[in-house]
Amino acid sequence: MTQSWLKCKIVKGMFSDELTVVIRAHDGETISAFVPKDRVDGKEEAAGRVKVHVFESTGQKFAVLPNENQTVISVDESELAAA
Repeated sequence: MTQSWLKCKIVKGMFSDELTVVIRAHDGETISAFVPKDRVDGKEEAAGRVKVHVFESTGQKFAVLPNENQTVISVDESELAAA
């Protein structure tokens, strides 16, 4: 697994040490997750990026979100940037 930045929209979180990131998965589904502030680059209510772990399986890229559940989503490679 490698670390990468994944494009997202940043929204206020429930607690002061977290933010909500909104991500569009490869299949078009919109995913929202609470993540630690230190894993996000950008300002609230704007486009930004979140640091994720990325792996590839059967030719598809997957990102592991830094949320409590370690959510795994399929992503487009164009949405990723080197960390």
